[in-house]
Amino acid sequence: MIGNLWWLLLMAFLGLSLAQRHGGLFLFTVLLLLATGASALWARYCLAGVGYRRQLASNRLAFGEETELTVEIVNAKPLPLAWLQAHDE
Repeated sequence: MIGNLWWLLLMAFLGLSLAQRHGGLFLFTVLLLLATGASALWARYCLAGVGYRRQLASNRLAFGEETELTVEIVNAKPLPLAWLQAHDE
């Protein structure tokens, strides 16, 4: 997660760019603020609406029998996932 110090540093750069009337620093700071905000929102909501379900093909098995395991992962939101790692025991 993005720390409070980073946000404070960006706000200080924004204030400095406005006080000095430096357009390049202002543009760079605004772009960093937008990228940081988008990253924070993505981190917060990336797993909202993601469902995980597993199902065995049969209810009962004798020792040594094999069955099929179906794992279903559903992303029910418009925000795409770049990758997903799941550990299932």
